[in-house]
Amino acid sequence: MAQYPRGRSMSGWQEDPNWSRPSPAGPGNPSGFTPTAMTIADILDLTFKLIKANWKALGIVTLAFAVPVAVLEATSVALFGTAGDPFADLRNPGRGTDNGPNGFELAGALGAVGLVYVTSIFVAPLKGIIARLVASSYLGRQMTASEAFAGTRKMFLPMIGAGIVIGFAKFGGLILICLIFITYPLFAVAFSAVLPILAVEEASLGDALRRSWALMKPRFWTYMLTLVIGFVVGEFAGFVVGIIPSIAGLVFAWFDLGALRWVADFLASASSNLISIPISAIVATLIYFDARVRYEGFDIQMMAGNTAPGPQQYPPPPPPPPPTHGGGGGEPGPPPHAGPF
Repeated sequence: MAQYPRGRSMSGWQEDPNWSRPSPAGPGNPSGFTPTAMTIADILDLTFKLIKANWKALGIVTLAFAVPVAVLEATSVALFGTAGDPFADLRNPGRGTDNGPNGFELAGALGAVGLVYVTSIFVAPLKGIIARLVASSYLGRQMTASEAFAGTRKMFLPMIGAGIVIGFAKFGGLILICLIFITYPLFAVAFSAVLPILAVEEASLGDALRRSWALMKPRFWTYMLTLVIGFVVGEFAGFVVGIIPSIAGLVFAWFDLGALRWVADFLASASSNLISIPISAIVATLIYFDARVRYEGFDIQMMAGNTAPGPQQYPPPPPPPPPTHGGGGGEPGPPPHAGPF
């Protein structure tokens, strides 16, 4: 894995003395977490513990993004009319005898796909801010919502760029429908650590994309399964939270009460995203730390006191054995120093 230049400024993570030596689990660490390799069950369990430990800050941060997303989603349903009306065919039986979808329905379908892509771009900074917030808690320091916003301010545009690149990579298979089942899971896993890397290490977007793939590749299928389970858990939790306004939206749609349906769709989307987005973002952040522990000795870094996030904080690799001196090929030189890294 390529090492980044040592000593590169990492803004708040390096300059803030509170980040210099996070406390291990115990009385000095309000979160009580210790970086270690985790199983899928460990990651899911720790996800909900982090939500419990940071519920207030997570709620503020998520609402700042979930509300605009909910407005966008509810408005799209209202704008495309029958394209988003589940009872259109029941109200108008003759509609099903048309020769194929009309232009308005096609526009609605394309609009739905475009909405998913635009939403993924808009949500990317939110997931990055959540990654910063829960990484702080994971390493032993509680962070407020305002601190999380301030700490990721300089990385906002790279996070938007990550949403554009990753969204295009995942949804690029829509050009040939059959490829979506390959491109979406492949890039969803390969780039799952991009936003945590941007938020924690403040790397460039190109470095974050390459580094994410390097971290995910050794346990690709395990991390894919973890992300799928986290996604299902998050979506189910969001569905449970948003089920009442969702049912209300269907009732209003049946009676063709557009304004009330917009309100119900807005509440359903906002309440669902308030739960599902943090879960998926925290799972991705914990996978990132799990990979760092397994392949970069991040837990050893913590014990050694060199805990500022980012691979550039690591000591250089041990030097190669010195060349042998003497004639006839000589004896091999001494083995390299067997240090902790």
